[in-house]
Amino acid sequence: DVRYEKIRSLVIQARKDMLGARNVAVVSKSHPEKKEVSPAKQSRVLYIDFVNLKGVKNQVEKLGYPDTLFVSNAKNQNPEAVKKSVDIVKGLYNKKRGKGPTFFMDNENGTVQRAKGYLGDIGPIEEELQGLLDEHVPNAKSLHEGKPSLRSMELLFEELPERQGELIEMYAEVRIKKEKSLGLNSVSLVLDKGADVPDFSSKKEEEKYRKTGDVINVRGFKSAKLRKMYAKALISKASEQGMKVLLKHFPGHEGIRNPHSSPLDTKKELNLEMKTFLEILDWANTSGKKNVVVMLGHIKLNIPKTDWNSGDKVIFASSKIMNKLHKDYPNVTFMTDDIGGMDAIENKEAARKAAVKNKVLVLN
Repeated sequence: DVRYEKIRSLVIQARKDMLGARNVAVVSKSHPEKKEVSPAKQSRVLYIDFVNLKGVKNQVEKLGYPDTLFVSNAKNQNPEAVKKSVDIVKGLYNKKRGKGPTFFMDNENGTVQRAKGYLGDIGPIEEELQGLLDEHVPNAKSLHEGKPSLRSMELLFEELPERQGELIEMYAEVRIKKEKSLGLNSVSLVLDKGADVPDFSSKKEEEKYRKTGDVINVRGFKSAKLRKMYAKALISKASEQGMKVLLKHFPGHEGIRNPHSSPLDTKKELNLEMKTFLEILDWANTSGKKNVVVMLGHIKLNIPKTDWNSGDKVIFASSKIMNKLHKDYPNVTFMTDDIGGMDAIENKEAARKAAVKNKVLVLN
């Protein structure tokens, strides 16, 4: 009767409101013929597990076909399995929504590399780069397996200064080709300042460094000049290929304790590292690049005599900081770093709510 239908519609709407924050779309059973899903605006990005192929469809259904998916951080994932999973998801999305999602995966190459190598052929550009690495930086190992870190690549660029621009363009092209071989439509770019891992006099000293020391080290270039050259090359080439670039980890981790295992730390200086991030974002903005997604670090900002002050809050929880970033860079999507897996964020649920309020995608 009418009363029953009214109550039923209220229940359905309540479920939509409740699940919308988790990006799970609810489709009324009174319209089973409707196949296209239009999920609520996504606020949270949950990891999808590509290790178990049979579970991929259930995960996508449970998540509600969001615009953005982040592949789980499991190590040594089989590249064939990743590609098959991506293809399965694309097929499901095409049936439901007519287009696939943006896939992100933590393939930085080097020490942070989730896929155990790549697929496809080794073309002439990669072959030449590999030959130069073998000659000048033999410990860098295989590009096809995602082994060389950015610091290893920087050592090569330093060895051949007259070819730096050319080699950086070549490397950007290889990175994009490798991620595309897995079916992915994004590529990771660490813009934090890199560093060499120090020599340790004891195991205890090494363990202390791993816990509280430089979390970036060989994951980034030491040179600001090379960071900017590589960022512009990668963003430009990715834009031409219709790919997103996940730019990590604003405002930079130089001088910041490892957020995985340390309390929330504060950046107190508008240093060259942070200026490099802002310069690249300004360049992307003025050059019309709309393929940049910025991952925000678990960092507080307290820089005297500037607007970069988040008080006692992590940057993505500060409305002051996020209003400024959204205003200055309207074409950029902002995403948190992993909230669930890091010690720097104590009250994780409060942090998630604050990020959503500030129009930041919440990772985990």
